[in-house]
Amino acid sequence: MTGRAQPHVVMLAGNDIEVDARVRKYLRSAVEAGLEVTVVGLSRSAQREELDIEGARAIRVPVPGSSPSRVSRKVRAIRRRLPARTAAHKRTVADYLAQPAQARWRQVLPELQAYEAAVGPLLDELDADLLHPHDIFMLGVAVRAAARSQSRGHRAFVVYDSHEYLPGLAGPPARTTAAYVDHEREYLPRADRVITVSEPIADELARSYGLDRRPSLVLNAPIVAPVVAGQPSARAAADLPDDVPIVLYGGGLARARGVHTVVEALALLPEVHLVVVSRAPSHYTRELQALAAELGCADRYHEVGFVEPDQVVAYFASATVGIVPLLHSGNHDWALTNKFLEYIQAGLPIVTSDTEVQERLVDELGIGRVFVAGDAADCANAVRAVLADLDRYRAPLRDPELLRRMSWPVQADVFLGLYRELLGALPSDGASETVGDGTLDAPHPPSRPGSPQ
Repeated sequence: MTGRAQPHVVMLAGNDIEVDARVRKYLRSAVEAGLEVTVVGLSRSAQREELDIEGARAIRVPVPGSSPSRVSRKVRAIRRRLPARTAAHKRTVADYLAQPAQARWRQVLPELQAYEAAVGPLLDELDADLLHPHDIFMLGVAVRAAARSQSRGHRAFVVYDSHEYLPGLAGPPARTTAAYVDHEREYLPRADRVITVSEPIADELARSYGLDRRPSLVLNAPIVAPVVAGQPSARAAADLPDDVPIVLYGGGLARARGVHTVVEALALLPEVHLVVVSRAPSHYTRELQALAAELGCADRYHEVGFVEPDQVVAYFASATVGIVPLLHSGNHDWALTNKFLEYIQAGLPIVTSDTEVQERLVDELGIGRVFVAGDAADCANAVRAVLADLDRYRAPLRDPELLRRMSWPVQADVFLGLYRELLGALPSDGASETVGDGTLDAPHPPSRPGSPQ
């Protein structure tokens, strides 16, 4: 520790920070705990930018040609130029993981080394007490910075926040995905604590990397702010009257998210409107619009804008049903998504595809129905069933204990508890403060697989 009045926590994000609701919730809670908080992300311009985000000092650094959004655009362009390949000739993630020398991150992911060049010197300057990389992009950057700090005689801890089950990612090419796994395999065991987003991912990380303690669980629960007069609602944004049943989708938009399945189901639900929360037009949103027009339901398909993270629950609450139509992938099957927990806090019954974790919770909690992923007719049947018995599916959503467990303050207790273990008492702590567990089941000890060397 340094002689600072408050411990200095530096979070790292592989994006511009503002778009990352999970990071922003962490920032707010860390600031409220009295910590000095800096967050480092990527600039969309060629200039270094400094601003305030959630009360924290935010620094966005330029990394020419290598932000995740640019990389993904490059990947899509390459895919469009490649000839179609048969399944027999297409290598899988498992193929590359079985021959790791063919997917080393240093060869496949030069952008991660570009992050080091751009962010590493800044981390040396910031001289944090604790580095908290979110997602895979900045994990190696943080671990190497901690090692340099230790060589200068200052102990900097690393808390890695694993947002995804990397081998099961649905979007990137197989070799790219395997290279991210290679990066995680090298650096995750050198973190002091590990956090992730669902029970199966925590179990798999512990098994895959031989961790002596299971990663801690911090769910993607929303911040629930008091409703104020004039607050925006998705229903008003779509200009729909109160008596129209709305199926709402709020979240990332890509084909693997399965929203096209819901548009196809919309054609079978003539009284229902679909409201899709969209950050900006994209190739996929244009595909959804064209599909709705082709199926004759364009007048019942609506796109509305995003709102600030603390307004999401109230924004969603005006809908009738929340939908999570993810297609199957390793990551999706183990996901407990932001939108799922936002729907719960908004009091919306949920219709979900049969992805493992979300199917189990919908059935256990009695808050909705499940359909076969990608099956539009089954999706329409599930929506009909929920709309026909709304009181039944809404009743469990009024349980105060469920809402507490799925709230952000309970999740914040988990990561702040890990901070206490590493840094000692936090500035906001009272003499007898107790830390909650924040898990769906019994609490697990936080992970401490190792330290930077």
